[in-house]
Amino acid sequence: MKNNLLSEKLIYTGESLTPTHLHLCTYNATEMQESSSDTFQAIKGTLNNDQINWLQIHGMKNTETIREICSHFEIDFLVLQDILNADHPTKIEEHDKYIVLILKLFHPAKKENENDLDELEQQQVCIILGANYVLTFLEKETNFFDDVSIALRNDVLKIRSRQSDYLLSVLLNSVIGNYTSMVSDIDLSLIPI
Repeated sequence: MKNNLLSEKLIYTGESLTPTHLHLCTYNATEMQESSSDTFQAIKGTLNNDQINWLQIHGMKNTETIREICSHFEIDFLVLQDILNADHPTKIEEHDKYIVLILKLFHPAKKENENDLDELEQQQVCIILGANYVLTFLEKETNFFDDVSIALRNDVLKIRSRQSDYLLSVLLNSVIGNYTSMVSDIDLSLIPI
């Protein structure tokens, strides 16, 4: 792992070629608004400090966009470097105004032929929880959190009436579900037929 404390440059260290794009969901108990764009400037005006703002960032290639987002939410430069470091170990870190979680998502690798052994590919996800926002940084385009978006649209279990920490718990539950599913699949593959 490269020591990012020795550089002021922002470099995404992963291999994903996913172009950086953003999905914003702003909500409260009575309403919800969604917007998408390739630039932070295009959706910045729809952020609402009186509501919960969930900003999903897919693709880390455009480091300037990542910098703009982190600057807006007053995210420390070292955290910004951690977001872009695809090999960063899992961690939870508390700051004055936000909490940072760096985790891995796993999915089966695509096989070239049937005789290939199953391998797992990983993708880093960084989640930042603030007073009225949650930021999720994902290396690739993925529908991993689509169930959460659907739950917000449909206000399942009055999810929109809750604070940002509840959204974090729902997102973490999805990540833990991913771990459980992968472990279960590995267990099943070890059972002799």
